[in-house]
Amino acid sequence: MSIQLIEPSTSAPTGSASDSAVLEDYLFAATEMLSRDDLRVTTETDMTGWVDVIASAPRSAGVNPTFNPAKTDHADAYWLHVRHGSRTAAVIAARYIECPAYYDFVRAGTLWSRDPSATVEILIGDAGPGGRLAHTGGLWVDPDYRGIGLSWLMPRFNHCFAVRRWNLDSVTAMVFEGLKKTGIPEKNYGSEVSRLMIDGDFAPTGRPERITSLEYTLPFLVERARHDAELIGNDGDQQMRDLAPIASQRNDQAAINRRDVA
Repeated sequence: MSIQLIEPSTSAPTGSASDSAVLEDYLFAATEMLSRDDLRVTTETDMTGWVDVIASAPRSAGVNPTFNPAKTDHADAYWLHVRHGSRTAAVIAARYIECPAYYDFVRAGTLWSRDPSATVEILIGDAGPGGRLAHTGGLWVDPDYRGIGLSWLMPRFNHCFAVRRWNLDSVTAMVFEGLKKTGIPEKNYGSEVSRLMIDGDFAPTGRPERITSLEYTLPFLVERARHDAELIGNDGDQQMRDLAPIASQRNDQAAINRRDVA
């Protein structure tokens, strides 16, 4: 097992010491669960490494400019790297954002470009979450490791790690319609708020898209972490695929190559 835990910022404190303990307990429990599949997770802050993985990855959705330092400015960002031996099994990323209104940040287009040429039309009229935020995404799972529960564990792990690192008020993410139809975001990611944000032309991909915003408040994330840590800890022999709502095999079967389950 390998995980670098980073102490949260002492400025603008959010939550409590007990919240931090819950998140830390979850992170160690989840790391232990990864080790049962001979997987280890490390954190990397050079985002070009994430770009390199995604750019050459089979069956990836492409390099999301949100996490690409060649396209967007990152005051602070990281990616989690899950390995099986020397092989990359999965990656996922997060980027720190501090703003009074997340939806205004999205409308401005700066989530995807440091110099947006036009605003982004979204379907939501209110301001959305504000303060200390992390935008998360960039999940890719090697096809040979799909179906074992990584799409359940890694987004949750990423959310907790981001809160622990940055002392956040909220976490955000987005999913395209194709992924949303699989049920993975609601069942595996466990989103608190799910709102259709974009339905039409989308400049970053150059085509019409339906994109849903997923949002998570600190209290929700702490309680989910508490529940998941207890769930993982109930049986030291449980593996991810035994707990993930969407997984394609039980723990006596090898990982399979499937497009519809990440």
